[in-house]
Amino acid sequence: MSRLLLSQSFIMRIKSKKFIIFVSVIAIFSFAAIKLFLDGYRLTPVSAAHCIRFTQPIQQNLLLEHQISSDLVFYLLDTGDSYHTIYSCRVGPLWKSYYGVGSNQSKNGDIIELQTKFWLDEANVGWIVSTSHDPNVASFKISYGGKIIEANTLKNEPTVIIVPAPDTVLSGMDIGFYAVALSKDHVVLYRLTYLMEKYHVTTDYRWHPVLQD
Repeated sequence: MSRLLLSQSFIMRIKSKKFIIFVSVIAIFSFAAIKLFLDGYRLTPVSAAHCIRFTQPIQQNLLLEHQISSDLVFYLLDTGDSYHTIYSCRVGPLWKSYYGVGSNQSKNGDIIELQTKFWLDEANVGWIVSTSHDPNVASFKISYGGKIIEANTLKNEPTVIIVPAPDTVLSGMDIGFYAVALSKDHVVLYRLTYLMEKYHVTTDYRWHPVLQD
């Protein structure tokens, strides 16, 4: 009888230890899941992008997305008075989003809106998003490092140009970089640049009309 009681007591202790271990494991996983959630990790890139918050409560609207690779997605974010780049990176089975530093562009009413420009040095890639409201603009052309990229455009439609940039000197996007908007006859109508006056910058980096002869 005493042996039976000892055996039952031993089994109960084993079950109790297993239960404690089980509860501990559940608690650890729950804590880790909550921590990842609060840190902005999500199961999809778009849900991770929605986690980006600015210091001031402002309207946020994801206008478009562009998948760069299976591990990287770019988003164009409209915050009411400006545009920004948000990018989502795969981290194991999850996704984490970041704000594209230096990607913000104020809405200025230009006939061609430069909505965002951003280079991600870690991925050696960048993008430019512009919307033309000029019906005469048929395409955008970018030249850099001996390479040329041209993309057709439609009036009032955002045009995305992806620029592979293995040379990080392009990260500033205004050195050794030439971007123009062309007519259907390949006449240069606008150029993406600063306006200079006696070596001083007089405007933001934006699309400026080119005077025709």
